[in-house]
Amino acid sequence: MRLSFIFPFALTLLALVPLLWAFAFATNAVNVRRLGTWRWPALFVLRSLILLALIFALAGTQIRRPVDMLTTVFLVDGSDSFPLLNARPHGSISTRRWRRKTQAIRRRW
Repeated sequence: MRLSFIFPFALTLLALVPLLWAFAFATNAVNVRRLGTWRWPALFVLRSLILLALIFALAGTQIRRPVDMLTTVFLVDGSDSFPLLNARPHGSISTRRWRRKTQAIRRRW
């Protein structure tokens, strides 16, 4: 499991986290009196987590895991712009059978 970022330059915003902490501790005495001794640390941690989540969201954080399985997806173009249905049969399919198949496909669309 690997952690990668789409915009790694956005991680420079992590420098705001110590600024938030410095501001919080500078106004510690006023906030503790106003909020109480248990609410101030809880709000401090909550604000720090919100700021970290915003920074990681801006950086486009991705968790990459190695893939053990192989998936194959087949895409069939059935539009009129694709000339497959108008192609001539080759190999073991007879012309009459080919016409029936292509008409059945066209009726479905």
